[in-house]
Amino acid sequence: SYDEKEGIVDISFQGACAHCPISDVTLKHLIEAEIRAEFPNIKEVRSI
Repeated sequence: SYDEKEGIVDISFQGACAHCPISDVTLKHLIEAEIRAEFPNIKEVRSI
């Protein structure tokens, strides 16, 4: 989901990624970086 007012995107990992011990690293260093590069108004990407 996306909170336009706060600039926060919430994502949910599925399958094997849901229980992966390094999913936080993947989220911050890959997913968040790519999203913020394309959408500069995004301030944070969180896992729910």
